Amino acid sequence: MKRRKFLAITGASAAGLVLSVGAFGVTLPGMEKLIVSMVKEDVSQLNVKQEDIKRYAADVVKHDPFRFGDKKWKFLAAYSRLKPLGLPLPYEGLYTELRSIVTGNFLLSTNYFWEKLGDNDEVKYSGRIFTPYNYPCGNPFSNLYYPNIT
Repeated sequence: MKRRKFLAITGASAAGLVLSVGAFGVTLPGMEKLIVSMVKEDVSQLNVKQEDIKRYAADVVKHDPFRFGDKKWKFLAAYSRLKPLGLPLPYEGLYTELRSIVTGNFLLSTNYFWEKLGDNDEVKYSGRIFTPYNYPCGNPFSNLYYPNIT
């Protein structure tokens, strides 16, 4: 192989790599779409309206309660895009942790735990993101939650 041909092939493959990485970055979902897709997938067994999930995602984007930063949101978006391909990816534990923070906060922001709902009951978003400072401390051993047991 001559030097010119080698340089041409190397340059073409580098340009293709740059274009594919750039196109991948362009196709990453926005933060709101990412939150909607993650929560919708994680709570698919529950009776939750799509509008409630969208309102929660809009509130998360507006208030940024998790303080993830841009890098963590991009990591979540890229990982959620690559995970269905079945590739062995590093940092799966971090992905699972960040995803569970978002989904767990959604469930805490609904009436799911406060009203002891079952699988068929409708889960409604309360309209405000859960923070321990906005809600009273819930005592699971209190007779207020389970009056018929005591």
